[in-house]
Amino acid sequence: MNMRRIGPQLVAVAAAGVTSAAWASGEGQENIRIARAAAGESATSSAREAQKSLEEVIVSAQKREENIQDVPISISVLNGAALEKSTVSTLKDVLRTVPGVAGYENGQAGLTKFAVRGVTSNVSLFNGSSTVGYYFEEVPFAFVRFPVSPDANAYDLQRVEVLRGPQGTLYGANSLNGVVRILAKDADLKQFDLKGRATVSSTRYGGENYRADAAINVPIVKGKLAARAVVGYAEDSGWIDLPAAGLEDTNDGELRNVRLKVNAQPTDNMKIELLGWQYRDERGSSPISRDDRTEPSIFPQAIDNQINVYGATLTYDFPAFTVLSATSLLKFRGTSNLNNPPGSIENLLTLLEAESVSQEFRLNSHGDGPYRWSIGAIYRDSEDRRFQDAMMNISFPGNSDNIFTSASYAVFGELTRSLLDQKLMLTAGVRYFEDRSASNEIATLNPATEIPFGVRRSKFDAVTPRFVITYKPAEEISLYASYSQGFRSGFAQIGDVLRFSQGLAPDVKPDRLSNYEIGTKGSLLDSRLSYDFALYYIDWKDTVQVLTTTVSNPAGTSTFFGAINSKGVEGIGSDLGVNMRVGEGWRLGVTVSWNDLHFSEDVFSGGNLLFPRDSRPPDSSELTAGADIGYSFNIGSDFTTEIAAGADYSSRIMVAGPTAATSMLGDDIVRVNLTFTLSSIGGWSVTLFGDNLTDEYGRVRPAAGLLGQSDRLRPRTFGLQLDYGFN
Repeated sequence: MNMRRIGPQLVAVAAAGVTSAAWASGEGQENIRIARAAAGESATSSAREAQKSLEEVIVSAQKREENIQDVPISISVLNGAALEKSTVSTLKDVLRTVPGVAGYENGQAGLTKFAVRGVTSNVSLFNGSSTVGYYFEEVPFAFVRFPVSPDANAYDLQRVEVLRGPQGTLYGANSLNGVVRILAKDADLKQFDLKGRATVSSTRYGGENYRADAAINVPIVKGKLAARAVVGYAEDSGWIDLPAAGLEDTNDGELRNVRLKVNAQPTDNMKIELLGWQYRDERGSSPISRDDRTEPSIFPQAIDNQINVYGATLTYDFPAFTVLSATSLLKFRGTSNLNNPPGSIENLLTLLEAESVSQEFRLNSHGDGPYRWSIGAIYRDSEDRRFQDAMMNISFPGNSDNIFTSASYAVFGELTRSLLDQKLMLTAGVRYFEDRSASNEIATLNPATEIPFGVRRSKFDAVTPRFVITYKPAEEISLYASYSQGFRSGFAQIGDVLRFSQGLAPDVKPDRLSNYEIGTKGSLLDSRLSYDFALYYIDWKDTVQVLTTTVSNPAGTSTFFGAINSKGVEGIGSDLGVNMRVGEGWRLGVTVSWNDLHFSEDVFSGGNLLFPRDSRPPDSSELTAGADIGYSFNIGSDFTTEIAAGADYSSRIMVAGPTAATSMLGDDIVRVNLTFTLSSIGGWSVTLFGDNLTDEYGRVRPAAGLLGQSDRLRPRTFGLQLDYGFN
C-alpha cells in the first residue's frame, strides 16, 4: 500500500476519490499552458492560471459519465495523463497507492490479491473467487475459483477508477466490497499522435532496471476510423538470493505488453470499439524472502503468466437512451514452481488456466429530466483449470487435475428520481443473479493410481439491492446515505478435501455483504480545497474461510486446504481524503482509511480454534494512510519544475495458520518516495526519482509455513525517466 507521487503533475489520490484538479490530472495544466503559449501568452502566466482551482473529474462508475462529486460512492481515481509520466510500470504497483486498498503477491502463482476496506478472500489460492471486481474496459476478470487479479501495464490509460463498498447491483457477483475499473485511451479519430518514455533505474542489493513504452495513434479514415497501439517492455533486476543453489538475484523479471484499440464512428449515433491486449510476465521467482533477502529453496521457483483479452463494444444513441452491447473473451495461463517444504528436494508444479466469455446488454437513459435509469443483462461462461504435479515428492507423491466451471446470468436495473430542482435524488437498484457451477477432479497417486472424484454440481442465486438518498444543499456540497449489498457465489469442495475429511466438508455457501454508509463530498475556498468523507458499517455473512485437513503418511504429514463458512464478520470504518492548494505552486493531499472488522463468533476448523471471536479477518489492514506534497515553479517561459514527496502507511496484517496459535503477523509498512521533474512546452520531460527511500523491507504479508518468508517491497531504487510526446 503506498501513496506515491506519480509524474510532473500530482495525482492526489483521496480516500473517496478527490482527484479533480487540473494540477492533479496533469493533462489539464499542460493543455492550458500550450494553448496560451500558442496565443502569445507566457507559460508562466498560464501555469499560474491553471493552479487557481481544482478541475472537475468525470467518471463512469455508475455506467454513465458523471462528475465525481455527484456520484454517491466512495471512489478514488488515478488519472491516465499523470500515470503516463509516473515511475510505476504496472497496475499492481498503482493500486497499492489507493487508500483503503491493500495488496500482496501470492508466491505460488505470482498474481496479486487485493483487499478493499479490509474485506478479502481467504488465504487459499483455490477456494473462492475474488471479493473485488476487476474490469479492463468492459471485460470482467472474474475467475471461478482463483481469488487473484492479473497485472496490466499502466501506460496510455484514460483513468483507473476504484470503487469502495459493495457494487452488486451494477457489477455483479465478484464485486462483494469493491470494483477496480481500468479504462484505456480511445483512438483519436482526427489526430495523429506518437509518444514514448524510457526509464533506467538501480535497485539496492539488486541491479539495473530498464523500461520502455510507446503509443501511436493513427486516423485511418479521418473522423470515422482510427487505431491506437501501445507496446511496452521491461527488465527488472532481482534482489533475492538462493544460497543453497549458489544463485543471486533470482527474482528478476521480464514483462511484455501489446495493446491495440480500434474505434469507429460510422454515424453520429453509432460507435464501435474493438480491443486486443496481450501481456506476459516471466520471473525467476516471486518477491518472497526472509529478512536477510535470501530464500531457502534449492532451485529457482520460476513464474510465467500470460494474459490475452479481446473485446468488442457497440453503442447506439437513440433520442431518449443509449444501447450498449459488450462482448469479451479472456484467456489466462500461468505456471509456477514451488519448493515445498523449502530446502527439500520436493517440487510442486502448478499450472493455472482460465477462459471466460461474456456478453452484456445495457440501456442507459440520457437527458435532464426528473428520471434517470439503467437496465441490463449479462451472461458469462467461465472455466478454470488447476493442475498440480508432485509425482516426485517423498511425503505425498501424486498429482491432481481440477476443472471448475461456472455458467451465470444476471439482470439488473437502477432508477433515480430527482426532486427539489435536482437538489434531492432518490436511487433504487436491484440485481438478480444465478450461477450453475461444477467441479471435476482426477487425482493420480504414485505409483500411478487414478482416483476419479466425478463431477459435483451446484446452483446458487441471489437478489442484491441498493438504495441511495443524495442531497445537494449547494452546488459545491453533496451529502448521501446508502444501503448496498454484495454477493459472491458458492462452490463444491475439491475431491482431495472430501476424501480426507471422510465426506464431512459440505458445499461452500455463498457469502453476502451488507454495507450501511453515509458520506459527503465537496469543495471550499473557491475550489482550492476539496474533501471526501465516508462512514460505514459492514455486516458480512457466511464468510468463506480455510478448512485444513491433515493426513499422515510414512514420510510425515500433508495438509490439504478446503473451505468452510463462518457465521460472519462485522465492523465500522471510515475513509477521509483532503486535497488543497496551500499557496501558489503548492499542493497537499492527505488520506486516511480505517476499519474495525472482526469475527462475530469463534471459527473452528478440524476441531481447532482458527479465529477467536473479535479477532480481525486475515490478510486485511486496519489502517492505511498517505500524505503527498508538491511544489512547482516556472523557469523562464518554456520550462516547469516540480518537486514532490509522498509517504504512505499500512498497518500489519494477520496470516492464518492451521490454528489461531500458529497464525502470523506482518509488519507495519511505511514507504517514502521523492521526485524531481523538469518539463518543457516542447513536449518532453525528465524525471529523477527515488522509490522506497527508507529501504522498507518489512513483512508485507508473511508466507504461511515458509520458514520466516514474506512478501516484500522492492528495496531502495533510484532512477531517471525521459518522456516525449508528438502530435
